[in-house]
Amino acid sequence: MRRILAVLLCCGMAPGFAGALHGAGATFPYPLYARWAAQYRAQTGIDVDYDPVGSGAGIERVERGLVDFGASDMPLSPQDLQRNALQQFPAVIGGIVPIFNIAGIGSGELRLSGAVLADIYRGRIRKWNAPAITELNPRLHLPNSAITVVHRADASGSSFLWGRFLASASADWTVAVTATPDWPVGVAATGNEGVASSVQRTRMAIGYVEYAYAREHRLSMAAVQNLAGRFVRPGLDGFRAALEASQAASHEAGNAGEDWNTRLSNPPGENSWPITAASFVLLPAASAAGERRREVYRFFAWALRNGQPAALKLDYLPLPDVIVDDIMRRWADADRPPDAVAPAATPSAASPCTSRFSARAAPSAAQPRLRPDTAVRPGLQSGREPPGLLPHWPRAGPTIEPSRDPRAAPFPLPSAAS
Repeated sequence: MRRILAVLLCCGMAPGFAGALHGAGATFPYPLYARWAAQYRAQTGIDVDYDPVGSGAGIERVERGLVDFGASDMPLSPQDLQRNALQQFPAVIGGIVPIFNIAGIGSGELRLSGAVLADIYRGRIRKWNAPAITELNPRLHLPNSAITVVHRADASGSSFLWGRFLASASADWTVAVTATPDWPVGVAATGNEGVASSVQRTRMAIGYVEYAYAREHRLSMAAVQNLAGRFVRPGLDGFRAALEASQAASHEAGNAGEDWNTRLSNPPGENSWPITAASFVLLPAASAAGERRREVYRFFAWALRNGQPAALKLDYLPLPDVIVDDIMRRWADADRPPDAVAPAATPSAASPCTSRFSARAAPSAAQPRLRPDTAVRPGLQSGREPPGLLPHWPRAGPTIEPSRDPRAAPFPLPSAAS
């Protein structure tokens, strides 16, 4: 029976499911979810529609039952999950980065500390040649120009992550750390795409976006001082170092199952990027439309096992194997979906799916029906290889095998049941 279900899944005939899946939420992972959806449709024929409306709107829609899944960069507490009968799991890791537009200063050349960024975002530092900035950048000729601060207009997990970092780096930060901070200065833009576009067209501007958006818009990114006192540039190596440091710190504290994601904010480690974060998926813990929920499991099971190359190409860090294994166990314990835990089959001459995979091996150039608020720009679909790839962490593709010992996961997921 299990083999029959696996064959149905790989051939795009999930038993009992018809129509498209609908999700909404964070703009942080949108470029990757768009790529995963295109590849999943090519292999299974099933559409996955995702609206990048921001974490706050995504949480609201899944709580109201308007979508099959939501996405948020601001994880919900166990109490919120239980109250709203939701499940939560991480899908990918990335980083929030400060971007700026100063002629003659390239990416990585400008150095900023968390305290200086906090003073910029609370309006205490208003010019680029302020002493606090020039002291960190003695070799740069900084202009005597006003800083245009750009922040998110919508309820945003990126704003939550940015504010959490500023609060941890500055004892003087008084703005509440929420998805909708009451910013004392600045102009507002909607979504990561909106902030990136605003900074791109505004001289002397500064903003914060997810790393993939900064790369796609070719915006200059500042080096940021981490907890070890080093100025580091954003990138996959820094995100990986932050994750490893947060794991180690959580184990040492003896509460690895509760706070590994929180510890991604300004973690220890010489090479850690200080604003690293996971993006989470939310879905109903129970629903009358049980098959739709199981199809969400199937989509993300496929993505987490087979979507690592796409994540790396789009400048995201895939989840390590041990986290993926733990997610699969949680799903099996919560709902026992028959094929969510089955690894994807590798097409072969004997496989009944061989011809289908051969004919549709490459992702469709056209996006599935995503109906985005902002379109995916061509650069996000180019499949370019970023520098510093991590080809052996984690292993990619259907050769991944779950841990032999199911107790080996170092930090269980936060969930309604935990």
